[in-house]
Amino acid sequence: MNWYKKAQQFQQNKDTIEDYYEDVNEEYERILNEYYDKKRKKGQMMSWDVIPFARLKKIWEDYARDGVVRDIKGMDEIIRRILKNISRLQASTDLAGHSEFDITEWAKEMGLRHPNPRNTDFYFDFLNTQYGAPISDYGMKKLWDLANQLFQATSYEQKLLIIDQILNVVHQRGDLAALFIEGGTSSLNQLAGLQ
Repeated sequence: MNWYKKAQQFQQNKDTIEDYYEDVNEEYERILNEYYDKKRKKGQMMSWDVIPFARLKKIWEDYARDGVVRDIKGMDEIIRRILKNISRLQASTDLAGHSEFDITEWAKEMGLRHPNPRNTDFYFDFLNTQYGAPISDYGMKKLWDLANQLFQATSYEQKLLIIDQILNVVHQRGDLAALFIEGGTSSLNQLAGLQ
C-alpha cells in the first residue's frame, strides 16, 4: 500500500515510515527496470511526470477568491503526483549515490542489477529528466517532513498550503520545483501573484 492510500487512515494508523520505504523500494525497481528495458534507446532519460500548472493555478484561484478548495479530484491527483515524485526523487538520489543508503547491496538482495559506477549512460544520461536532474541530497528531509504534514492535514485547504510549501523547497542543484510542477519556479512566481 502506498503513502497516498494510507493518507486516509493516517489518524488511526501512523506507520507511514513503512509506507515510505515501500514506495521508495517500488521506485528503485521501476527506475532500474526502465533503464534495463530492451526497448529503451541509448541516451533516453528516465520518465518523470509533473503537475499540470493550469490545474494547480485554477485551484489556487478558487482558493484565493473563495477561501475554499472546490476541485477535490484535482487536489487528489496533485497529492498523488507530489507523493510519487518525492518517492521517485528519493530513489533516484539514492541510485545516483547521493545518500548514505548503499543501493548496490539493496539491489543484490532484491535480485536487481545496479549499474556499474563507471556507467556514464546510466549516471549522466538516463538519471536525468527534461525538468532537470532528479537528485536532491539537501531537500529530501524537508520534503519528507512536509509529506508527513500533508497526511496529518484534515482539510483540502490545509493540504493546499502544505503543497505550496513542498513546491517551494529549494536545493543547490537547480530548480527543484520543476520536478513537481510544469514550469517550475516561474510557475510558482505566477501563483505568488494570486495570494
